Amino acid sequence: MNEKKFLGVDCLEAAFGNLTLLFTLSVGPRIISLRYGKSDNLFAEMPEASLDYLNGEKFHLYGGHRLWVAPEDPAFTYIPDDWPINVKTQSSTVELIQEVDRKTGLRKIIRVQDSGNKNAIIVDHLVCNEGSVEKKIAPWAISQMKSGGTGILPLRATQGNSPFLPDRSLVLWPYTDIYDKRIHVHKDYVFVNTQPNNEHAVKVGTSNLPNWAAYYNEPYLFIKYSGKADSGCALDLGAEAQCYCDHRCLELETLGLYQVVKPGETATHREIWRVVEKPFPLLTPEALQDFIKNDELANVFQGML
Repeated sequence: MNEKKFLGVDCLEAAFGNLTLLFTLSVGPRIISLRYGKSDNLFAEMPEASLDYLNGEKFHLYGGHRLWVAPEDPAFTYIPDDWPINVKTQSSTVELIQEVDRKTGLRKIIRVQDSGNKNAIIVDHLVCNEGSVEKKIAPWAISQMKSGGTGILPLRATQGNSPFLPDRSLVLWPYTDIYDKRIHVHKDYVFVNTQPNNEHAVKVGTSNLPNWAAYYNEPYLFIKYSGKADSGCALDLGAEAQCYCDHRCLELETLGLYQVVKPGETATHREIWRVVEKPFPLLTPEALQDFIKNDELANVFQGML
């Protein structure tokens, strides 16, 4: 591990098998770079991008991966994190620990550890209630991917479906046009193509029955496995996997359990990140289905959730 500057932020570089990550030190908690082997950064790089907070303050995006708290409310969710964090390291674990936010009493922690596979890591997202009142919240894990690829959300589980019950859901946000040419709905998947010249935002979500979401930017397939939050989750109409896209990046998002977190308790949401190089010659529904059908490692990673 070594320290370096990236996008104007002090970072710690650490390798986990074929994956090399940059963890923020002077802001965060964030992971602002993910490289596979000798690849470029798979994450978006957005050092100037920000969202408006209260009293003229800004939440700086930077790009990369962040932990938010849902449901989305700018006054609650967009609290700036432009201050140094505490970092704990062991031989196979890096833990990014934010100071307790005085307004909410919440502390965010991102913990990354080795998975036992050189192409995958375990990423835990913790929201600790260190205040004096209970909060009903969900951990919200958001990865900003470099534009140029395609987001993939599975629509339904592949087995065990009753012909008499619904087996998929597609959730849309108010600014989303279902006829937007970036959105392609197939029987089993939703594809969201990035268009760097299209500034209009779109966002879709699914109930994530198969427990994964992905982004393909040739030749790399980035997969996030995440456990189902709850079969009756009402947050975001049950959209536990979400994909936001504008001209700058594509956000691949998963929601944890929407729950009451009492003082002294912690909400935890786990993702498994995996990168596969050249999984298919060309991304099509058929090629993706064939990859999933023959992918023996998926069950291994889903067993770690």
